[in-house]
Amino acid sequence: MDPYPGLRNAKVDFNMPFLRCIDCDLILFAVMRLLIKYAYTTKCDYGKFTISYVMRISFGEVSFTISNALTFREDGKDLPVYALIDQLVGKKAEDYNDKEISRMNIRIYLSEMKGSTTPFIFNDKIASKLWECIENKVVVEPKKARTIGYLVRPGDDLSSAEKGIETYFSEDYPDFVFKTFEERSNKMLFDFIERLAVVVRHNPSILTVYLHNLSRFDGILLLKYYASRGDKYAIKPLMRNHRLYQIAVYLGGVMLKALEIYWTICNVDIVTKLTLSSLALTIFRTNYYVQNNWSIYIPNRNEDTFIRRGYYGGHSDAYIPCGDNLYYYDVNSLYPYIMKSYTMPRGETVWHGKLEGQDLDNLFGFIEAYVVCPRTISPPFLPYRDEKNQTLLFPIGKFVDVYYSEELKYARDIGYQSIPLSSYLFEKKNSIPFKSFVFNIFDRRQEAKRAGNDTMSYVYKILMNSLYGRFGINPKSTVTEIYDYDRYNYLIKKSDLILGDKLSEHYYNTLIYLEQS
Repeated sequence: MDPYPGLRNAKVDFNMPFLRCIDCDLILFAVMRLLIKYAYTTKCDYGKFTISYVMRISFGEVSFTISNALTFREDGKDLPVYALIDQLVGKKAEDYNDKEISRMNIRIYLSEMKGSTTPFIFNDKIASKLWECIENKVVVEPKKARTIGYLVRPGDDLSSAEKGIETYFSEDYPDFVFKTFEERSNKMLFDFIERLAVVVRHNPSILTVYLHNLSRFDGILLLKYYASRGDKYAIKPLMRNHRLYQIAVYLGGVMLKALEIYWTICNVDIVTKLTLSSLALTIFRTNYYVQNNWSIYIPNRNEDTFIRRGYYGGHSDAYIPCGDNLYYYDVNSLYPYIMKSYTMPRGETVWHGKLEGQDLDNLFGFIEAYVVCPRTISPPFLPYRDEKNQTLLFPIGKFVDVYYSEELKYARDIGYQSIPLSSYLFEKKNSIPFKSFVFNIFDRRQEAKRAGNDTMSYVYKILMNSLYGRFGINPKSTVTEIYDYDRYNYLIKKSDLILGDKLSEHYYNTLIYLEQS
């Protein structure tokens, strides 16, 4: 358990033969045992928890959280979670089957602590069953380990001590000097940073150091370390609206060249943009979009929620290619081509709650429809989202879901039957601003190709492809925040918490889902 208030970490480790993902009952009992011991026995007003597996795979172990944080207490009252945990564990059993689990963790997030733990009266028969089923699988406090490393100048001789992979292991530090796992980890991280600084100072060609998985793992470790070493390092993370994007940035030669390119061709400063899609949107709005001539309607929350039900993603199937005299077809810049050539929804959306009896050809927008797919259609075309199992299906038979009107028209032409039920309808208009954007950028890409300039060809390609998705971006996105304890109490109640950690005595860090304005 973590010793500081509000955040606890509990685990169960398993002996060989290891537990498997399909051992749902035992996993469920293990989770409930930890909740009984560390969550329900604590007096607090509000509480959430996450469940994580450490899974054994071919090249080691991988840890992952199986869902967002679940609420087990609200307004001081305990909530039923047994059935929900059972469902989540069963879903992971379907996904990973007989994969082995060496450890199962829960992280408990508590708000408004009201004193120390107190005895909790639990049904004796259920408690006895929990202990009986998992007791012979438990290992007492195994040895922990943490690893970090770096690769200098990839492509050179990796057998060279100066140019190869250098790694540090927390278990290499003696227990009699560093008595706790935290002390060993901090010393390992200190040595890593100090060594990396020496390498960079003696190699002027190294302009930037990249860290893999910054916000989810490495960034949290480094930021936590820097926060505890304020006497030695000045922390300068790149943050906006309390969200961590980068710990440090050095603008090297590649970025300077990219800045020059985008400023020359688009009159846009890339330093102010954090993603390609935001850069593409800025270029579009600066150089091609005139709101008074062709306004783009921004849906409200209810409209967005309904329309987003019709966003399914692609139908991606894998086939073994074999045959004679086969032809391969590909669409040149598919997304930009659709933006340039096809009509778009325009104007304010209009809600229609009853569409029975209306001709599908007269409707243009996003439609909730009753659909029948006959057995003769193979493969089926229209998707269906199974909310219970969070799975995308392409079924035959009868079902109800939301689709773009043009998809329903195509489905009808290949044999589907559908009855429109309700819809948000739009005007059907030509995509004038997108057409000029695609024409101009595509022509520049073709010129770059003819000149043999692959770099500029790629620049233009990603600009065209990145703009399309920006207009469908989900307002509910994953963000990382750094905050104090009051903000922590607010977030665990008002947001979909994924995971969190404590950086120092005053600051916390979490990964959450938030609605963006």
